[in-house]
Amino acid sequence: MELRSRLAATALAIITATSLTPAATATALQSCLDGSSQNSWFESNGVTIGVWVVLDQNCSARGMSARLDPWQDQYGHFAFWGANGPLGNSPEDAASGYVTFAPQTIFHGSPWCARFWKRTGADAWRPLIEHCQ
Repeated sequence: MELRSRLAATALAIITATSLTPAATATALQSCLDGSSQNSWFESNGVTIGVWVVLDQNCSARGMSARLDPWQDQYGHFAFWGANGPLGNSPEDAASGYVTFAPQTIFHGSPWCARFWKRTGADAWRPLIEHCQ
């Protein structure tokens, strides 16, 4: 539970920071809840939130970038983009992890939540971080 709180605090710091280098953000989220290493990081530029995640079940070094746009679906899912293009916008389509945002009115300054999910099996997912603001 302490790790979850620490990660949530880190997430808030990253989202609200006006400028962070990729190295600083990469260092900020270095552990999965099971203690394994990962390179997850994300950044905010005000409206569009970009995410780089490494969230397979072993927290191994595979990653994909993503972008949240206002035209995404009602559940706040958005597509992961990797070396081979879009990898999907749902847990079933994503190779190793995904992020959900709600509500869509994030673009109008309303409160919102971000939940980072981690694959724990072939069809199993669990929240890694949840942050609301």
